[in-house]
Amino acid sequence: LALQYQTDKTQEIDEVWRAEQAKSQPPYLTATYHPNYGIRPLAIPQRVWEICQGYIGSTAICTAQHVAAFTSPRGDLVLFWDTRQQNLLSMHRFNDVCGVSTTPDQGYFALTNSHGSVRFIDTRTQQENLNLRQKFPHQSWDNHLLMIPQTQQMMSL
Repeated sequence: LALQYQTDKTQEIDEVWRAEQAKSQPPYLTATYHPNYGIRPLAIPQRVWEICQGYIGSTAICTAQHVAAFTSPRGDLVLFWDTRQQNLLSMHRFNDVCGVSTTPDQGYFALTNSHGSVRFIDTRTQQENLNLRQKFPHQSWDNHLLMIPQTQQMMSL
């Protein structure tokens, strides 16, 4: 179970985005939760569910763009959802992707995989910035990812 807490200050709505993991097909892989409305599944096309093999590893939300990202390492896929309309926007293929986080400025989703690769997807367009790709050949990333802003002290080291 992966959870992401989101506060929408303009509408004063608190939601938890949920990713559910299962060996057999659950009623949903992704959902929203609101205290007043309960759990509301996000419709996922059957073929996408099959590609994900019933597993979502991580989730992150870009509150500035109202986009949520869900990773599926079994499916080598990242799903991007519009958090207002609650519809699937796009998908991005990335081998064994699991880690996802927004950059501190919320301009990108950072994605990591078990092969030491890092990719950056624009939160507005859901397109990868190929110039920002990074490879750490002796690293293996899992699904725990948090982008930490650099400080002046860190930059001078």
